[in-house]
Amino acid sequence: MVDLDGLGLLARPAGGRVNPLLARIGRRYAAWRVGRDLDGLHVAGHLGLQQALESGPVLIVANHVAWWDGVVALALGQALGAEVGLVARGETLSTYPWMRSFGVFPLHSGLRLRASLRQAGAFLDRPGRMLWYFPQGRQRPDAVRPLGFQPGITAFARGLGAAVVPTSLAYPFREVEVPAAALVFGGPVAADAVGAVEGEVIEGLGAIQRWADGAPNGRDPTLHPLLPSKRQPAQLGAGARLLAGVFP
Repeated sequence: MVDLDGLGLLARPAGGRVNPLLARIGRRYAAWRVGRDLDGLHVAGHLGLQQALESGPVLIVANHVAWWDGVVALALGQALGAEVGLVARGETLSTYPWMRSFGVFPLHSGLRLRASLRQAGAFLDRPGRMLWYFPQGRQRPDAVRPLGFQPGITAFARGLGAAVVPTSLAYPFREVEVPAAALVFGGPVAADAVGAVEGEVIEGLGAIQRWADGAPNGRDPTLHPLLPSKRQPAQLGAGARLLAGVFP
């Protein structure tokens, strides 16, 4: 489920149109939340993503770890200057219809899939827009294998016709009390080749884990702090320095 944590107080139920003002507020709020509550937003492959966004709309296909995922997607949009849409289960939007105003689109199955594609496709109508799709259909730990991408991913990607960017998403702990948000973006793939996306996402998750462990291999992409961490290890904090002075 996509969670914007409190933004529903700002919006009234909407009929399916994205409110540009509320979408901007959502992206700024998300960047603030990530900067305040996580150990930074660290990314690899974002230059390729930016190039793809300059050429046309992008469908981000990512693993789904936690309710933070939607917030991180919006924070990324704020950092890159891109508009962000997210796909959620149809029942989620039935419960929280205000989420449509912030760019959340329903994903229905069966005969209603065509309507879902129509709404998502209307958003992906120009460069600079990215739509996040989580084909696991539910939150799963990033260490679980296989990831369990649902087979409908090919039909969904083909129906939208946007560039597909495999994306690995994880929240590793480093040396502070909260996890970092880490993203690895692969190169764009054709809609007919999305069957290989799960393997690419797994490779990216491995690179994130090695980065967090401080042991990347020579083939791993380099993660950069797109939103730098404001945290510091507890042993470097004021309390630790005070204790060191009292008990030298």
